[in-house]
Order: sequence, then C-alpha cells, then structure tokens
Amino acid sequence: MSNEQMAQSILQFTGGKGNICMVSNCMTRVRLEVNDLSVVQIDQIKALKGVFGVHVDAQVQVIVGPGTARSPPACKSCWATHTRLPARLTRKPPRKSPPGTNR
Repeated sequence: MSNEQMAQSILQFTGGKGNICMVSNCMTRVRLEVNDLSVVQIDQIKALKGVFGVHVDAQVQVIVGPGTARSPPACKSCWATHTRLPARLTRKPPRKSPPGTNR
C-alpha cells in the first residue's frame, strides 16, 4: 500500500474530511483531532497494511513506523484544503545561525 493509499484509507476510516479538525505528525505517528470519535473505525485503521497500531486519547494517533509519517505529502494533499495544518507541516523551519554568531 502506498502512502497516498494509506492516507486515503485513514481519512475514510476517521469519518472523512468533515470529521478532521487538525492533522499533525512526528517521525512515527500521524495525529488527528476529530470532531466525532464515535465514527472513527479504529479496528479498520489497525488492519491497514503499514499501520503498527492506533492510540486514542485526545487525538487519534496512527502509528506508521519510522520515517513514514515524517514527510506526509500524501496526507497533506488529502487533507490540506479541508484541514488546518500546523505550521511545521506547511512551512520550512527557520535556518539556524552558525555557531558564534549573534543572530
């Protein structure tokens, strides 16, 4: 399953674009804030090839393994027009000043 297919399936099993409030990620997880947790099909998400688990608390966290969630262009293309993405997914980080400079 490609990352784009996985993103589409996760979107489907979390209730569609209308149920997603926010998407963020780290190296191994895609974090979703949803409007209605009762429509999220957790067992279906867990059954997807490439998904190592799902953790639910204030967010639905889909565990996809090292590096898979680090650059989620498929997720952004699925959800970006309908979701408020955090800045770290939409902007490049600021450049660091070289050591010894005062910027």
